[in-house]
Amino acid sequence: MKLHSCVASVAGLTLMGTLAFAQFGPTRLTLESNNGHRVSRAVENSGVRLIRQLSRKSCIEGRTWGYTSNRIWVDDGCRAIFAITPVDNGRTRGRGWDRGNGRGYGLGRTETVRLESNSGRRETRYVGVDAQVRLTRQLSNKPCREGRSWGVDSDGRLWVDDGCRAEFTVRRRP
Repeated sequence: MKLHSCVASVAGLTLMGTLAFAQFGPTRLTLESNNGHRVSRAVENSGVRLIRQLSRKSCIEGRTWGYTSNRIWVDDGCRAIFAITPVDNGRTRGRGWDRGNGRGYGLGRTETVRLESNSGRRETRYVGVDAQVRLTRQLSNKPCREGRSWGVDSDGRLWVDDGCRAEFTVRRRP
């Protein structure tokens, strides 16, 4: 009898943890502009960030993809996976600009950093371990995919590789 109640308790805690993550953590959403047509999807009061580009055509925020507080869109052949993060009182929860710490980076220092991997070589620039980075403009024909051809390492260095050339918005806490 004790074994059954222990298993039920663990299952209940696992379910509660899963529900909590589903409620507050980012959700992944794949959007695809096939044949160059614009596709949009409603999202409820959310922050959005591009996780991975799937298309050969560039996904450039403001040009071939974008979002408002309640809608995300892709256009002109952009196909990508996005993280959709619920917003609470104007600050996003989970990853993204707030990183779920509740302090926010809204009043922090923001700068644009341009990094280019020419001839397929890795290029880096120190941005800080607390910095939040978002790809804002892809300059290369080669795809810039977070975790594959660009990212931020544990030492706070922003890097690009494999021909990715892009501009990034870097936001630091005040």
